[in-house]
Amino acid sequence: MLEKTHRIDIIAKSPTGEIELTISAVEDWEHDDEALELLDKKIKVYISFIRSPQFQQEYGNAPVYITLSAAHEPTAEIRALMTAVTEATGIRMHIEVLPLPPWINYSK
Repeated sequence: MLEKTHRIDIIAKSPTGEIELTISAVEDWEHDDEALELLDKKIKVYISFIRSPQFQQEYGNAPVYITLSAAHEPTAEIRALMTAVTEATGIRMHIEVLPLPPWINYSK
């Protein structure tokens, strides 16, 4: 949920030792005008955490990447933001689209 910009949604360690930080997003990118701004803020929090002494102490120099787990297909602007973050920071960014089941009606 992007509105909780200060929170890391999910941290997982793969069997190969990679650290995955996941951003969960149910926002409809096409119809939510503030979603891009919220995602940008949340990514900045994730990057700050990755660069923090706390992260280094807990995970050392393990390879790390950020996954955007989205309920809706990201727009070109979202994809451009994620590409720019990777280019600027060297932190890999992934997108996975996992649509909400039809019986779930998420609204803010």
